[in-house]
Amino acid sequence: LEALLERIESDDLVICLISGGASALWCDIPARLTLEDFQSAINLLINCGASISEINTVRKHLSTIKGGQLLKKTKGAKVISLIISDVPGDDLSVIASGPTTADSSTFYDALKVLKKYKLVDKVPLSIKEYLDDGANGATEETLKPNSPLFKDCRNILLGTNYMALNAAKQKAKSLGYNCQLNELLATGNTEIEAVQFCRNLFEKKQPRGTCIIQGGETTTSVTGTGKGGRNQHFTLTALDYLSRQTNSLPKFCILGGGTDGTDGPTDAAGGVIDDLTVYKVKSEQLNPSDYIKDFDAYHFLKKTDSLLVTGPTQTNVMDIMIGLIGN
Repeated sequence: LEALLERIESDDLVICLISGGASALWCDIPARLTLEDFQSAINLLINCGASISEINTVRKHLSTIKGGQLLKKTKGAKVISLIISDVPGDDLSVIASGPTTADSSTFYDALKVLKKYKLVDKVPLSIKEYLDDGANGATEETLKPNSPLFKDCRNILLGTNYMALNAAKQKAKSLGYNCQLNELLATGNTEIEAVQFCRNLFEKKQPRGTCIIQGGETTTSVTGTGKGGRNQHFTLTALDYLSRQTNSLPKFCILGGGTDGTDGPTDAAGGVIDDLTVYKVKSEQLNPSDYIKDFDAYHFLKKTDSLLVTGPTQTNVMDIMIGLIGN
């Protein structure tokens, strides 16, 4: 990327194709930091339950490109960014950590995130020192809204979670379902969101043939040593909750999946369970709660043939949760 940027001239037109995942894929850390230290700090943030906005606030201040800083390297050329959103609220400054978008956050804000999650003494010393130097004015800030570099830059949003949810809604309607689209994004704790989703599906006396669709990106505070991702954890928590119910359940299906086709460090996009899965858990006296505690949803869902495996989709507009009640 650096070599390509060096070839840009002021009368060029630069077209950027930006999608979710670029925050993690762009290795553009400042020269005084190491990739290992950067990865260590970000992994701590991901596993502590921080939101994507908070994680990217830190990423932007450990970068030479994010937070609008890509425009520092385009030599005044016209820039058009075509963007696919993978963040709640479609905040352009958060998507891919906003390489061509103004950033209102500061080095001080990045330090506040570390303090909030008690990570100041856990991240590598080089990371803390770099953020401290930035907060004290020793390192140049990310690009702010008043920067003249934004004069010839246009950001265009092409794809969002809401667009994907609407497409799923139209498909469900074409299959004869009474479809309800929950426009409140699931952004809280994964386990809490999973139970609430089940309650919306089963405890509000939904008629048969109902489809409930919700999107979002839940958060997890990983403490176990297992394998999985937030969508698998969501699905397993739903399975555990439903297997504890004494009332009989109608035929149903619940799916939680990442639209990029991957969920955590696994080959699965998420999980899918139904009334037969609940029956298997009860009849074989399986114990999902032990796997939940160890954050090992992958191996439990694999045991019950409940993994959702799609392969990479080459795009990312957050996660989708779908609940069906059979006719």
